[in-house]
This record gives sequence, C-alpha cells and structure tokens, in this order.
Amino acid sequence: SALALAATAMTRPEGLIAAGVTGLFVLFDAATSPDRRQAIARALSWGGVFLAIYGSYFLWRYSYYDFLLPTTFYAKVEATSALYERGLDYVWTYGLRYQLIAIFAGIAFLFTNRRLRGDAAYLVVLTGAMLAGIAIEGGDDFPHGRMIVPLLPLLYIGGLAGFAALLSHLSLATVQRTALVAVALSLGALSLVRGSVELSGRVGLVRVQIEERARLGIWLRENTPPDYTIAAFAVGALGFYSERDILDMLGINDVVIAHTDVPRFGTGIAGHEKFNIDYVLDEVRPEIIIPNDADPGPLTEQEQRQRFARPSPVRARDALLTDQRLWDLYTARSLNLSGNWFNFFQRTDTVDVIDATE
Repeated sequence: SALALAATAMTRPEGLIAAGVTGLFVLFDAATSPDRRQAIARALSWGGVFLAIYGSYFLWRYSYYDFLLPTTFYAKVEATSALYERGLDYVWTYGLRYQLIAIFAGIAFLFTNRRLRGDAAYLVVLTGAMLAGIAIEGGDDFPHGRMIVPLLPLLYIGGLAGFAALLSHLSLATVQRTALVAVALSLGALSLVRGSVELSGRVGLVRVQIEERARLGIWLRENTPPDYTIAAFAVGALGFYSERDILDMLGINDVVIAHTDVPRFGTGIAGHEKFNIDYVLDEVRPEIIIPNDADPGPLTEQEQRQRFARPSPVRARDALLTDQRLWDLYTARSLNLSGNWFNFFQRTDTVDVIDATE
C-alpha cells in the first residue's frame, strides 16, 4: 500500500489524504499489536517506503515550482465559505445520486463482525476524509460527479459486503434471500438510470465541442508561426492539436492567474473563477485569443460587442470581452472550418501573417 499510495499522491493531491488516513491506521495497528516490536518495524518500513518515493518527488517538485500544491489547485480553491457550501452541495447531490447513504448503512453492518471491524472503520474514515476533501475543494462543474467516482468501487464492495453480513444473520430461506437481493439490486440500478441519461446527453455535447476544438487546433498548427501564443478558456484539445504555447485564461496552466485574488470566489462556476485580464493583455499579449467554441455564423465587430455585453456565467470571459483594450489591440476575425464558424481575436500587428479566409 505504501507503493500504491505514493504513486496516488504523485498523481493527485487528494492522494495525500488517502496516504495520511492509511498511515494513521498503520500507526494504530502498531500501537495495539501484541507483538509491539514487529508492529513498529512494520510501521517504520511502511513510512520509509512512502517517504522515500513521495518525499523525493515532493522535494524536486517544490524546488522547481516553489509551491506546495499544483497550480490547478490554486486555480480552483480558496478558503471561502461560499466555496465550502458549493462543495458540500456537490457531495450531497452526487452522494444521493450514487446511493452513498445506503452504501454507508451497509458498511455499518460490518461493525457487527469483530474480524471485519477494523476494515469497516478504515473504509468509513478513508472515504469520509476523501469526501470532506472534495467538499473543501468546492466540488466540480461537470455533471457526473467525477470526483466521487473513484471512491465508488471501494464503497460499493464494502456496502454490499455489509448487507451480505446482515442477510447471513436473518433466518431466511435461500429463495427468499435471493429474491430480496434481486429486488434490492434492481431498485439500486434503476435509481442510477436518470443520472446515466443526463450524462449521456452531456457526453455527446462535450464530444462535439472537443471535435470542434481539435479542428481549430489543427488549423492553427498549420497556419500560425510556431512561436505564437494562443489564449483560450477551453484549452485541452485546442492546445494538444495546435502544438503552440497555450495560455489558459482561467489559470489552469498559469501561475500568475492561478494565484490572483478575485472577488466573491466560490460563487461562480467551479474551476472557472480565476482571471487576470491586465496580465493577459499587458504582459502576455497573446497573438490569438479564442473566447468561445464554434458559432452558427460569423459575427461582425458590432455584433460581437452586443453579444458579449450580455453577462455570462464565466466572469473571466465577461471581463475580457468588455475590456476596451481588447478591441483597441486586437482585430475580430471569423473562420469557417467544415461548416463551423470560429470567431476569434488576433493581435492587430500580426493580422497580415494569417490568412483566415477559409
């Protein structure tokens, strides 16, 4: 587990929560073991393996980046009550969707078995700490509860084991027991159908958006100089296919924006709240700024001004598109690729470099 948890902590900062909880249980086992010497040696070896791997990685990362946590954490998390309320709502919403109350009730039955009591306690504390971490981080914007999903296999196995332990104590015939299990599992599966339908619709939309961003990224790779910087609010596929320096204007890959203080943090869309327009326009000065995905058609400068004057859920986008410096320094352009129109801004002093007439 020390090896697995070191790898987990190197992959995601939440892995440190899992490592911390496991380390506490390792110490507790050492303190309560009849063979104190062997238990202490085991605990020390566990801690030594974890610290040797993760500690070496952390020291390198801290010396390189100068921060305790990844930039993505600072771009999405601040200590505000609004953020915690949003995170609690996220855990509650998807906890109900994935039947976590029923699952924890099932795990509770494991405490009746002395041999499994320690395992049940570990399951409850570990998953409880992870869910608390999700709440403190403020949840997520995507609709399928992706931050909770990694816990589900562990929770479902533990919960089902608990209900199995309960059934073993009931004086039921095999046929009755089988029928009860079939009904319970069927109802549980049916409760997940609505969320699956909602998710399938959102996944289809996201797939279309990714394909559009990939198409634009390929065009940028083929039609812009290699030293161009491209700024956008959705940078994944765009950055991958464009092979250009990419500035995420929400701070996901930029330390300055990620550490910028913004008002009312936690009241907006999770992961879409950090911005620093002064930094983008005055210091980075990207050659290309892409404010949104594909549009139904080209927009004139006047139409764009009217459209962007309406508030959107992303304050960073509103702040950029209502800033006069954008309109003074950049030229609004429209590009048609396979029937999709992309409206973007190009720094005026570079307009002659790119032919956007396709």
